[in-house]
Amino acid sequence: MKSWSGSAGICINEQKEMLMVRSVGTEKWAVPSGGIEVGESPEECCGINDPDGSIAEADWKSLSETIA
Repeated sequence: MKSWSGSAGICINEQKEMLMVRSVGTEKWAVPSGGIEVGESPEECCGINDPDGSIAEADWKSLSETIA
C-alpha cells in the first residue's frame, strides 16, 4: 500500500487575520498545506514555498472573509 503524509497550518496574526493561499487555476482560498517530503517536518511543509509555481497568491484575510 502506498503511503502519503501531508500537513496544513492555520496562522492568525495580531489583527485576527488568517493566512490563506490561492492555487493557480482556482478562485478558492485555502490554508497553507501540502505533502510532506522526506526529511521535512509538518511545520516546514506548511511554509510558503512554491517550487512548482502552483500558488497564485498568498494574503492575510479577515476571519469574516474566510467563513464566507
